[in-house]
Amino acid sequence: MLVLLCWARQASADDFYDYIASHCLIDTLARTPYALGWETWIKEERRSRSFVPKHSPTPIRRAYGIPDPGTDGARARAAMLRKEWGAKPRSHVVDCRVDFPPGDPKDPKATRTWYTAYLPEALIRDPATVRSVLLLVPGGNGGRTRYFLTPIPRKTIYHKMSGGLQTKYFTDEWLKAHPGASAPIIAATNGPALLHTNGPVTFFTEDMPSHLATTYLGRPHTEVALGVEGISSGSRELMYAFRAKPAAFNTLGLTCMHCRRNDGIDPDKHLGTDVERWAWLETVGQRARDGHLHIRFSVGNRDNQWGCNKEFHDLFVEAGALAEAEPRYDRCKADHEVGPDWCDTHWDGFYLVEGAAHHYGLLIQSWRPQLNWHLERLDKVVQTVYTE
Repeated sequence: MLVLLCWARQASADDFYDYIASHCLIDTLARTPYALGWETWIKEERRSRSFVPKHSPTPIRRAYGIPDPGTDGARARAAMLRKEWGAKPRSHVVDCRVDFPPGDPKDPKATRTWYTAYLPEALIRDPATVRSVLLLVPGGNGGRTRYFLTPIPRKTIYHKMSGGLQTKYFTDEWLKAHPGASAPIIAATNGPALLHTNGPVTFFTEDMPSHLATTYLGRPHTEVALGVEGISSGSRELMYAFRAKPAAFNTLGLTCMHCRRNDGIDPDKHLGTDVERWAWLETVGQRARDGHLHIRFSVGNRDNQWGCNKEFHDLFVEAGALAEAEPRYDRCKADHEVGPDWCDTHWDGFYLVEGAAHHYGLLIQSWRPQLNWHLERLDKVVQTVYTE
C-alpha cells in the first residue's frame, strides 16, 4: 500500500507539465500594466535587454495563444517540456491562469486570476525535496510581474515602473550558495485578495496554497511549509488572514504594512477583545517557540506608518514570538545621533531602513534581505517539521 501511495504522489506531481502546457506562459512574463511600463522605459532609452541576467524573464513582445487543456497542442507542448526540461534542468518562471470556484455555492461566478511562479531546478531533478511554497502579495502599484523584472539601469524611484525585484535571480543565487537547502516554489499574485471572490483569508490560506501544492508537488497544502510576504496593502491583507488563522503560515513577512492610516489594519481595532487578542497571541507565541512560525517586518523610517508596524512587532515580542533585545544600529548618518531616526535599526524580527519612505526606494534596500530570510527560515521549517 505504501508503495502505491508513493507512486500516486509522484505521478500527480509529474502532471504539472500538463498544467503548464495549457495554462501558462513559460520563461516570459505577461504584458501586465507594470510590465508595459517597464518596456516603455526601454524603448524611450533605446536600450536592449542586455542588462538582464541570463535566464531572467522579461515581458513577451507580442501576445500569443496558450493551447486549451486536452488538445493536441497542449499534449505536444507538455511532451516538449518534459523532454527539454529533463535534458537540461534549471529553474524556470511560469506566468499562469487559474480559476477558483466561489465559496458560496449560490454564486455562479468563479474567480479567474493570474500568478507568476518560480519553479526551482529541484522540482525537475528531485521533486520530493521541494516541500515549501512562498506567496508574494504586492500592494497597489506593483503587481505580480515586478517581482521578477530586472531594474533598468540609471533609473530611480521617480521613474515609475522602471524597477524590478529580481526574485528568480536572487533565489537562484541563494540556492547556489546553500546547496543543501530545500528549494521553494515562489508565486506572486496580482494583488491583495479583496480582488478575489473568496476573500483574503480563504485565498491566502487555502485557495492559492492548495493549488500550488497539489499542482506542482502532488501534495495537500497541509504537508507543505507555507511562507507569505506582503507589501503595503498586501501585508495588510496577510495580517487579516493571519488574525483569522494563526496556524496557517510558517513564515510571515510584512514589508511597509499599510497600518492604521485610512483603511489600514489597526492593532487597537482589529485584534478583537482583550480575551480574543491574548488567546490569539498565545497561539502565535507557542508556534514560534515550537519553531513552526517566523515573523519579520521591514519598513522605512521615513514612512509615517512605521510606528504602527512596530506596535504589532511589540505585541509579538510580548507574546514570546520574537525576542526582547536592544536594537542594533548600522549605516548611521555622519554627524547625527545614533538611533532610529538616522540609522538602519534592527530589532529581532524588525528591520527599519534609514532614509526610506513608503515607495520603491525601500524595496531596493530591503527586498533581498527579506527574501533571503524567507528562504533560510522555510528551509529550517522543512528540515524540522515537514521532512519525512
